[in-house]
Amino acid sequence: MQLKCAASLLSLLSLLSLLSFLGLALLFATGCSVSADLDGKSCPCAAGWVCDTASDRCVRPDAGRDSATPPSDTGTPPADSAVPPEDVPGRVMFIDDSAATFGMGTLDGTTVDGDALKLDGSGRTGTIESRVFDANGQRAWTSLSWTPRGPYGKNLPDSRGAESGYGADAVDMAGNLMLWHLDEMADLNDGDPVADGSGRSNGGLALAPDSPLRVVDGLIGNAVVDRVDTYLYLPTSTTADFDFGNSDLTWSLWVNTTEDCSDRNKVYLGIDGSASPNAHLWLGCTSVGYSLCPSGSPSGLAGGYFHSASDPRDGGGYCGTTRINDGAWHNLIIVKAGHASARLRLYVDGVMEDERDASFEGPLDFPMDPDLTVGDFTGGTYPAIGDFDEVAIWGRALSASEAGAVYRRGALRLSLQVRACDDPACAGEQFVGPDGTSATSFVDTGTLTPATTATLTGLTGRYVQYRARFDTLSTTASAVLERVAMTGDPI
Repeated sequence: MQLKCAASLLSLLSLLSLLSFLGLALLFATGCSVSADLDGKSCPCAAGWVCDTASDRCVRPDAGRDSATPPSDTGTPPADSAVPPEDVPGRVMFIDDSAATFGMGTLDGTTVDGDALKLDGSGRTGTIESRVFDANGQRAWTSLSWTPRGPYGKNLPDSRGAESGYGADAVDMAGNLMLWHLDEMADLNDGDPVADGSGRSNGGLALAPDSPLRVVDGLIGNAVVDRVDTYLYLPTSTTADFDFGNSDLTWSLWVNTTEDCSDRNKVYLGIDGSASPNAHLWLGCTSVGYSLCPSGSPSGLAGGYFHSASDPRDGGGYCGTTRINDGAWHNLIIVKAGHASARLRLYVDGVMEDERDASFEGPLDFPMDPDLTVGDFTGGTYPAIGDFDEVAIWGRALSASEAGAVYRRGALRLSLQVRACDDPACAGEQFVGPDGTSATSFVDTGTLTPATTATLTGLTGRYVQYRARFDTLSTTASAVLERVAMTGDPI
């Protein structure tokens, strides 16, 4: 520091001694100019300066964030940064949250969209391997946090819960009457219970007289494999929830099947009142000759019929355009909005494929108490073969955006792994997940809000890198990653 002053050196020293005694700092003197030429000096830095760990030089706090940001020098960390509020000397935090920072990574099947990252539409899987971050010294990497735009790969919320904290596709389960996740932990024998997550105590039972219904890996958690001689059912005599009356309603399910339905309709979800005055409702796979399907339609389309009376038949039917018996998972949603003057809307994989007017003369009630069934009608009249998952019924009409959100949470996946390295090429180190192996990945485990901050253990090194993987059932939809942050503490 250079002092240029017209006053005498002796007078200045006397004044400095006096102010030091009083606990004050001299910032100026009449006729003097003081210059603090610290910019570019080697770390550690004086108070008020930031250490750029990439260059080991002191910079002004407003000189812009570099690849490493010491939280102790930058005030309150950004939201979701995974950095505790207290200062930790030597702590660094690396952040990707813009087109520029995501673009520094290696993108394979992914693309930058605004300041976020998603699949580029060329396939159903894609990744980003981030740039390798240099902490300019050994660090113990303690936390990983990320911001997904929506809830991906998650069951619908239980107990009529409403999600929050997502930028898109949060689901509100208001009006939910039945929610079968079908995540049972063992095969279902005849009479075994099926759990209900709606909070309405509308659990079901298994009908499997000869051999159990198998429980296998499903779209989300587990799924139940239905055969010709089996189905799941809920006796409507145990609840008034399925006397729908004149109310709006929505049915939704996931199915994976290769069964041919060209010769006969296959019921995936239904209530068969058998005769007036009982209503007759079903959603499933429809035959080529079904009168409501467009002429020349292929086999294996979603379809069904809702009517309040069978003689004369009222209500209306519906037919999709996408083949659903191709051995892939498909989401089917039928929405009834209105009653005397109603609209029936069929959604397949989040897209509305049919919309029709319908008029119901009577209420959708079931005074003869038939069973609500998954995989058939009661009595085995229209059996279906396939894997079923995440079956839900609402006593309200879901909107188009809600139907899309139900599909996307099942169809999209986003997972992350990290690795710490001793060299800038990260040669030989594996990306790992929560258990420290490459077999697992970090995913959102929240229920009604995101749970996307993970504690890291056993990861040490000067360099760190993350990899994010995107998966989808459809090239028209993608998970979106908005932000990733990693924090390291000095060793």
